[in-house]
Amino acid sequence: APAQAAAAIAVLLRALVLAPRAVEDAVDAFVFDRGSVLDDCPQLREMLSRLLVEVFPRPGACGWGWSRAGWSWQEWWVLAERLLGNVDHESAMLVLRQALAVLKGRGVDSETLRPLQEVLDSCEWAQGASGLSAIDVDGDDAEGEAADA
Repeated sequence: APAQAAAAIAVLLRALVLAPRAVEDAVDAFVFDRGSVLDDCPQLREMLSRLLVEVFPRPGACGWGWSRAGWSWQEWWVLAERLLGNVDHESAMLVLRQALAVLKGRGVDSETLRPLQEVLDSCEWAQGASGLSAIDVDGDDAEGEAADA
């Protein structure tokens, strides 16, 4: 269900029927009601990671992603920050790691993913330096992607 929900929202976003701000506001309201903690909301975390994958700037000539004038990694990152800005750190990192795993599973090259990988690496470094426990993310989600497509 989370993958289908993300795909439906992405279709509406790409068709410009739904504004990114409306999605951001809906997620923000839900997160606020939960006290910013999503550790017991795995379906929402998966939906958010899949949504970020679905609206990732279309890499090359592949048949997925968002191909829109002006839509680049920077705009995608702004959307990611707005969607995850009020989410607890661990859940936000998990969503981004899951999105990265799915993007890798879809064959996005390392150079295209380098900015996201660098952000995640720097967050993990800062987390380690602060003495917080590292987040262990299972990359198996990328393998399940083929079954969802």
